[in-house]
Amino acid sequence: MIAVVLILIGTASAALVPMHPGIDAMSKPCLTVNCFLNPCMMARCNKHHQATCRADYCGGCHARFYEGDNEVTSQC
Repeated sequence: MIAVVLILIGTASAALVPMHPGIDAMSKPCLTVNCFLNPCMMARCNKHHQATCRADYCGGCHARFYEGDNEVTSQC
């Protein structure tokens, strides 16, 4: 966990990117980061086994889970 924080501090860059797929990039500016590993490599959604993981680099290294276009991350 500590190594991830150090990596984030050293590799953050300002950019306008969409927070989530389908959102206009200009409407949600965020600070994107370069992560050592894809956040989806180790992430699992136990309550939605068929959900697809999509990496979100806006403000950190986040794994977000979707069933179709519906985000179910908070239900994992």
